[in-house]
Amino acid sequence: MPVPVVCPECAKKLKAPDKARGKALKCPSCGGRVPVPAGDSAAGAGQTSKPRRKKSQRREPVAAAGGGTGEFLVGLDLSRAEDHETEVCPRCGTMIEEEEGVAPPQECPKCGADLLTGGKGATARRKDRFKDRGEDPKVYYSKAPGDALTFLKKNVDVGVRLSLLTLFASAIACVCWILVIYCANTPPKMFWGLPAVVGTLFIPGCLWVLQEAVTGLTFDGKQKFKRFRFDALDCVSKAPRMVVWAAVAVWPMTVLDLIAFAAWLAMGLSPAILAASLALHAVVAFLFWPAGLGHMAMPVSGPGWNFLKVASGTAKNLGPVLFWAALTFAAFLPFLAVAGGTAALSGNRVSGAVNAMQANAAVYRAAAAEAAEAKKDEVRVDEGSLATIDWTAFMIPGVALIPLAFLFGFAAVYASRPAGLLAKMFRPSLGLITLAKEKKYVPKTKRRSELDDLDEPEGEGMTWGGVGLALVLALVVGAVGGFAYSMLGENVGIASGIGKGIFWGGWLLGLIAGLILLSAAFKESIVWGLAYIFVPVAGLIFIVMHWEQTKHAFVMNVGSVVIAIGGLVLAIATGGDMPFIFAE
Repeated sequence: MPVPVVCPECAKKLKAPDKARGKALKCPSCGGRVPVPAGDSAAGAGQTSKPRRKKSQRREPVAAAGGGTGEFLVGLDLSRAEDHETEVCPRCGTMIEEEEGVAPPQECPKCGADLLTGGKGATARRKDRFKDRGEDPKVYYSKAPGDALTFLKKNVDVGVRLSLLTLFASAIACVCWILVIYCANTPPKMFWGLPAVVGTLFIPGCLWVLQEAVTGLTFDGKQKFKRFRFDALDCVSKAPRMVVWAAVAVWPMTVLDLIAFAAWLAMGLSPAILAASLALHAVVAFLFWPAGLGHMAMPVSGPGWNFLKVASGTAKNLGPVLFWAALTFAAFLPFLAVAGGTAALSGNRVSGAVNAMQANAAVYRAAAAEAAEAKKDEVRVDEGSLATIDWTAFMIPGVALIPLAFLFGFAAVYASRPAGLLAKMFRPSLGLITLAKEKKYVPKTKRRSELDDLDEPEGEGMTWGGVGLALVLALVVGAVGGFAYSMLGENVGIASGIGKGIFWGGWLLGLIAGLILLSAAFKESIVWGLAYIFVPVAGLIFIVMHWEQTKHAFVMNVGSVVIAIGGLVLAIATGGDMPFIFAE
């Protein structure tokens, strides 16, 4: 049976044959002498022979010529007893072996201590520097690309599923938008407009759902989804949330957009200014994405709507955010290249086909108006006045949808992982709240007197942040709805449609605020509620006397009136008619 031995010179592990027990071998690595212990031997029909242990004789220390008994240590060469190939950490005691052809380490790999001084090494000092911020950015730079690639390989099924859904949704949206442009009358436009809007909203909604799920998976320390599905209704509902988040969380850019839009309408400035403002808005919202979606994936997502929170976290981690942006751009670069090539090849032809469809729709509407004036049921159109539509212009974009969908799906899965890793590694500086505050439940009271003694919180259910969010929602949703109305309606200008949409958004919000105030009046007493309805001055008196309970709803009501008036002025100034509630 081989005997394991270790060379005393080079510490190389060897296996000596059983017959070499009690002898010495030559080390094949350094040539040194390797003694083999004389243990039991299996040779000889199962019999064992044990050598007799010689009785050791005590040796007296030899005194040096100087006289002291301890002076014999002077003759020892301690340098030969030192292990030059093994370093011991002076702080934690970790054994660090040197490797051949590799420079000796300067720091302990376990605790980061400097092996020469015993103090903190450069790595440990850098780690302490970023302790309050999170991880060292250099760790993120080295880890993010490889981790994202590994994540993509382990979740290929998610990339394939997202690609197929993107292909299906984009194909439906493109076909339906073409039919919306082709149709002349409003009813068919609205019929085809609904699936067109749903298909368009589905794709950005998938990005939101995917990022929330990947961030949560990253915080759990996992790399593969057990089962992940894109719910169609959830994805479609998350797209408006993305638009509202981009408007609220980046509200300074929203204000800049509104100023550029007003300057375009009132002062006749170039629309390029508005386009530049919207492009800058999109870039800032893109950079806010890791911090904002990091908050959205947490149990407490409220800070994700706060501009100061999101902007502060992004500014503190600007380097990692820019690195993530570069990774995302690199991941989507093939998609952008194919999309740009498709636009270069067929963009002019598609534009010509769209212009032809719009011209034909205008001819049909004019013929329908003439027939209505002449009180004729049949609408006749001169075929010679219709433009020829080049339907082959849509062939190249239609074929390009297939590679575009797959490039988009896999790029989205790849880019979502570094964003989630950024949120996890820099959680302290981003201000993410990973645990919700514990709710304290109290037992239900049984007596009416005990219920009367309980004080209801002032302004229950409403905060100033909620009021501001409601006003922004009314403005944004009204503007988007007005824009959709201008695209689907007949002879409705874009600015006029947006103005009408803003008016109705403010009007609906004012109605909601009024109902909240009315509910507060009835909660106070029936007399106050009836007076609020039938006596105009009573409502103002009630608000003044119960200001703490009504201040949020009152400010919301005033803001809704301002929004409605602004939308009405915009609609009238751009040549639109009055909303029907003002019609005689």
